[in-house]
Amino acid sequence: MGGRVQGKTRGQVGNGPGSEERNMATSNNPRKFSEKIALHNQKQAEETAAFEEVMKDLSITRVCLDRLVSFK
Repeated sequence: MGGRVQGKTRGQVGNGPGSEERNMATSNNPRKFSEKIALHNQKQAEETAAFEEVMKDLSITRVCLDRLVSFK
């Protein structure tokens, strides 16, 4: 057989019997879905905080640069 099962290599996900039911069961689990949303919201909040920090640093740098240019 050479590592193939029903035309697919080992480890490859197929659309065989029961695969749709398994996919629906995992995607419709409310606990897991709410956990995914919570993780997404946490990651988004961290990225937003990092972005705001960069923008704050950029604003401070621009103000300092403007002051240096105006003193010359």
